[in-house]
Parts: sequence; C-alpha cells; structure tokens
Amino acid sequence: LGRNYYGELLGNGQNSKVLVPTMPTGVGPVIDATGGGQRWCFLLKNGSVKCAGRGNYGQLGNGSYTTGPFKSFQNVVGTK
Repeated sequence: LGRNYYGELLGNGQNSKVLVPTMPTGVGPVIDATGGGQRWCFLLKNGSVKCAGRGNYGQLGNGSYTTGPFKSFQNVVGTK
C-alpha cells in the first residue's frame, strides 16, 4: 500500500497509488520481501532476488546508481 511514486510497490511499470493489498505479478513465487526508502525487494523460491523502485544509492543491487525510477523488477547481481 502506498504512493508508489518510483514503481517500487508492484514492479509492473506503473507508478499509480496502490490503495489495497496487492501481490506483485510476474516475479514468481515470493518467499520473503523487504522494503522501504522507495524500494522493495523480493526473495523468490528459485533463490533469485528482484527489486524495484529508486536506485540512486545502488540499493536495488542491479549494479547501477541511477536514480530511476526502475518501475519494473531488476535482477539483483550475484543471485540466481
């Protein structure tokens, strides 16, 4: 739930407000999630990690310090 200004909540390419609890789609079975500071990351059942949102300090783990927004899921470097 939230503002979703940087697309961090769903990683679906959109940045509209999310007013009801919604699972992200297209990332596979999610084991765990962490978020805050305009980004969210998801640990998937296959061991990979995907993140979406703002990446100005490298917090998405995709090897970039670009602010973004990254409104679609980014693969975290070093995971499956």
